[in-house]
Amino acid sequence: MNRINTAILTLMIVLASAGEAPILAAETSRSAMPEPIERASADDCAIFVELGRKKLDWGAAPPTAAFYPEWPGAGGGTYLEECPWKQLGVAEPPTPSQNPNESFFITRPIYSGSKPTTATVSFEYRNEGNSADGQPKRSPFFHHQTCSFEKREQGWLLMDCKTDFIT
Repeated sequence: MNRINTAILTLMIVLASAGEAPILAAETSRSAMPEPIERASADDCAIFVELGRKKLDWGAAPPTAAFYPEWPGAGGGTYLEECPWKQLGVAEPPTPSQNPNESFFITRPIYSGSKPTTATVSFEYRNEGNSADGQPKRSPFFHHQTCSFEKREQGWLLMDCKTDFIT
């Protein structure tokens, strides 16, 4: 196993033990997902878009990184970050098969506040160091952050992201 695969496997074990690991087979058919399937809320989707715009230049053009939208649900089942991207003003993100060398994930938001008006997510960007055609381009790395949001009149706003670790 090469160094990159070892690093990915180690990270996935750490995240899984913390309850923050996407399902790697993110492109499985809906019938293969553990039931019940819970979909992201409108607030969840607005937070994903806000983070994507600020961190990945996600807009009319999709981010270059692939998006992992499928997570183990609390108590079983599947949490699916399947949002109406075009209605939210952004292009549909690429899937892992479209760009296996660069990807990102955003965990399910944890809301707080009386209404709730604040939320926190974990955000991770990964680059294996290869270009889209698989040629070495730069050193591989992971960048994991915890990001906070506030809901204001204009919607959810990214307030801060703190780096948890970077390789």
